[in-house]
Amino acid sequence: MLEAAVNHFGAKRDELKVPIRGDMVRAAVAYRIHEDTRDSQSWIANALVMRSAANVSRQIYVFRRINGNTLAPKIRKWIKIKNF
Repeated sequence: MLEAAVNHFGAKRDELKVPIRGDMVRAAVAYRIHEDTRDSQSWIANALVMRSAANVSRQIYVFRRINGNTLAPKIRKWIKIKNF
């Protein structure tokens, strides 16, 4: 799933680990991993360097409440991809 995110967003894997305040790309990746796999939020936090499982939970919570029309086109497309 992380490799699919890297390919989709045209970033290097290490770039997904760089914390940027308000970064919707990492929140979108965390959301998809959480929704599509059985990986724990602790694993997601470690994989994306998101500090803690509680922070991942909060980022996913906030991401779910964002109006999809306000997201960048690449993020909207990422959410709609069916299979990886």
